[in-house]
Amino acid sequence: MSRKILILIIVSFMVAFCGKKLPPLENLKELELQPVADFTSKEDVGRVSDADITDDGKLVFFDARKGLEVVEGDSLRTIGGFGQGPGEYTYITSLWVEDGKIYTLHVEDKIIIYSLDGKVLWQRRLPADLDRIVGKIGDRLLLSGTVFSEKGGKGGLYLWGKDAPLTEILQLPVATFSQRRGKRIEIFIISRPVYALIGDRIFASASPGYQFSFYDLKGRKLKTVKFKAPAPTVPILQKVKNARNVEPFSVLYAAACGGKLCLITGYYRKEHPRFDVFTSQGEYLRSYILPLKYEYIGYRFKIRKGYLFYINPEDTGFRVYRLPRDM
Repeated sequence: MSRKILILIIVSFMVAFCGKKLPPLENLKELELQPVADFTSKEDVGRVSDADITDDGKLVFFDARKGLEVVEGDSLRTIGGFGQGPGEYTYITSLWVEDGKIYTLHVEDKIIIYSLDGKVLWQRRLPADLDRIVGKIGDRLLLSGTVFSEKGGKGGLYLWGKDAPLTEILQLPVATFSQRRGKRIEIFIISRPVYALIGDRIFASASPGYQFSFYDLKGRKLKTVKFKAPAPTVPILQKVKNARNVEPFSVLYAAACGGKLCLITGYYRKEHPRFDVFTSQGEYLRSYILPLKYEYIGYRFKIRKGYLFYINPEDTGFRVYRLPRDM
């Protein structure tokens, strides 16, 4: 091997692992969001756990007070009902709308799939405690969940389908802190691994440093991308004595958006987080400040089909914004 080729290999290695610089927060413009719908002031909408949108623009959400709702014009249509029977629910933690079907993940560890007109297509009991639908691959769902042991918490990613067994793809750490209350020790989750389906690859991040990796659908790592960034901040942790030394993860949320990769991160300017855009291969494109609050505890974002869903635990209902096409 020639000296010139050796030097090029060494330089390439250093670039890949030393990290790149991102533009500073103070130089970023706010992301321009177009308001589409606001259900935070509607009397007939309560606390919402998750929401999504159909291909023809109908909003679907789960209201802990009323049930699984489909927005049709100025009215709401309820699908299913509360209970323990076939097609019934007590609480839906996550939902995903695709191909004219509503995929719902329930706190009772089961999946129910409805047609848009409310018919139960099938339901199955899950063999594990899972909490989020990450995406859909063919006829299988990509699901995430958190498990605890004596060694701490792990955030797992799984593939599961109607006729396919639950298969673990990845397992990454969870950032936690604990505090004693009498004889009891309570464990609090500060950061979970962030997973997303980007084309035919899996995005994953679980690090206090600004880095993320891509995996194939069998969990084999393909690429890791790193950036130079300070430690992320969690304002609420500054008030909790036992949590001051906890290292929260840098990436809060990830999603495919218009053929690109969008990340919401734990870097704030006046309580508003940084919003970074990459190619689907992880190459940096541009950054913004998200003009909405988002902390590690409570707030929830979801990006689907060009829309951003914002669920604030301090409000009833939720808000929907259209993302700019040229971001």
